[in-house]
Amino acid sequence: MPTATSFIALGRGNGFPFCVTKKDVSGFTNWITLGGVSSGSASESQVNKSFENAMKLWWNLNSITASFSVSSTNSADGDLSISETNYESVLIRKGESDPLVPIRRSCRGTSRTTSSFSLGDLASGFSENASVASDGVDGEIRVGGDNFIVRMYNGSTDNEDNFVGYGVSSLAHVNGFADVRNVLGAVDIQVGSYINGTNESGVDPDTHITFDVKVFQTTLGGIPFRSKSLANAAEVTGGSLSVSTSELSASSIANASITGPPAINSSANVSASLSSINFYTY
Repeated sequence: MPTATSFIALGRGNGFPFCVTKKDVSGFTNWITLGGVSSGSASESQVNKSFENAMKLWWNLNSITASFSVSSTNSADGDLSISETNYESVLIRKGESDPLVPIRRSCRGTSRTTSSFSLGDLASGFSENASVASDGVDGEIRVGGDNFIVRMYNGSTDNEDNFVGYGVSSLAHVNGFADVRNVLGAVDIQVGSYINGTNESGVDPDTHITFDVKVFQTTLGGIPFRSKSLANAAEVTGGSLSVSTSELSASSIANASITGPPAINSSANVSASLSSINFYTY
């Protein structure tokens, strides 16, 4: 873990250099505050714990470590492959190359040079892609999100009795995608304080995509979150498909063969996983 320089942040009198966005999470199928509350109301100690963890994430979150592997074969157009193993995606302000160290998140230097950026945003990401002919493969590892820290309400945000604690809009997002002639494979892993989705699998009757979705209560860095793992696969010739998800990982395999002429063999193999979050020390 990297070591940060100690400093004093004046902020807005709430522990952060911005006014925290309010979010009604009652409509989400899965939510949990950073203090561990996932239904009903919150005690003072639970709210305080969520605030403590929110402070830790805003000021000291350094990076996430994740992996993806995406490959495709297409006998007509060629093969593609991209992969990253235990890649550390570090918070870096857009347009800059240096890590966003804690002191630069204070009221003296939080905003970046785009008008769409607000003081509550804290996000950066790494992506890789490759293409040949009409085929393409992509992978992405993203840490943080817009309006990163939020005040969570179990009901209307106009009623402070509904306030249940602090959360994050998005902690991490890892995905991989392969769009190949006759086959498709995709995986997606999300981690945050509120996520829609339920455990389900099968074949979508409209798109004919085979899918597997699982949701979890996930602990990273000693902090509770919600996570969702999704895998999709599709092919058009009656070939073979395989999708699998577990906590913080997902994989998808699709194969197809057309006798032609011309004969075309295609495959997509996609996997992704998230292993840890990392903090600055002092």
